[in-house]
Amino acid sequence: MKTTKNKFLFKVLYPVHFLSWIGFFAVLYIGIEWVHLFYFLTGWILIEGLGTAVTLHRYISHRSFEPRKTIKPFLLWLSCLSLQGSPIGWAAVHRGSHHRHADTDKDAHSPIKGKWYAWHSWLYDWSDYFNPKYAVDLLRDSQISWFTKHYEKIIIVTYVVVGLISWEILLFGFMIPACVGLYQESNINVFCHSGKSGYRNFDTNDNSRNVPFLAFITWGQGWHNNHHQQASSYDFGTAVSKNKQEFDPSLLFLPFIATKESLAKIRTSRKFNDV
Repeated sequence: MKTTKNKFLFKVLYPVHFLSWIGFFAVLYIGIEWVHLFYFLTGWILIEGLGTAVTLHRYISHRSFEPRKTIKPFLLWLSCLSLQGSPIGWAAVHRGSHHRHADTDKDAHSPIKGKWYAWHSWLYDWSDYFNPKYAVDLLRDSQISWFTKHYEKIIIVTYVVVGLISWEILLFGFMIPACVGLYQESNINVFCHSGKSGYRNFDTNDNSRNVPFLAFITWGQGWHNNHHQQASSYDFGTAVSKNKQEFDPSLLFLPFIATKESLAKIRTSRKFNDV
């Protein structure tokens, strides 16, 4: 096996994925209950939706909105529970590698290096793509820096506390949603940059494509060509393409998490039919 510079894979990620699916099939054999589906959907909405699509991607990486002060720590906590790396680490790679060098050899997870590399193997080389200069603004944010510094401890402490309360909530509400969320993000890397799936609204300098099915199950991430056209937009769909059919599900979170100023700005950007 290839030597990895990313110790997080073996310390946290792989153990969680292994235990998640062992636990899932064990419960499947015994009998899954409706409450397990409720735990999963809640966890998936919070961890993949708010934690990854909104916090890691739209807020931390692209600063496309400003969260309310009272909810910011909660969002940062969810971003850690996505198990996709620390907040600053995720953003620095996304900014400095994926967007700056999209679909070139310097892009961390472009399928031009192979679909499996884009889907997962790039994580072995994570440190090769991380450059803190692309996250200087984030390093100045005390809360983001704190959650980055302690993100492994945050995951472990959360799992221990929740596990002591209920192993079912831990398994179906935290562990499995994190696993599924990573698979979904990996599919974005592959299918939204393969040059074969979906379609393009814009002639960007990369292979980014919109894949509607992925867009609706990844909280808007699949409107990927739109995103590469205008990375600073919170709304990856309609606000960029002017196509009402390209609805970005992440907009559903906005009234509950964004400041009034951010909310007003984003709503204004979507009112193209009123001009």
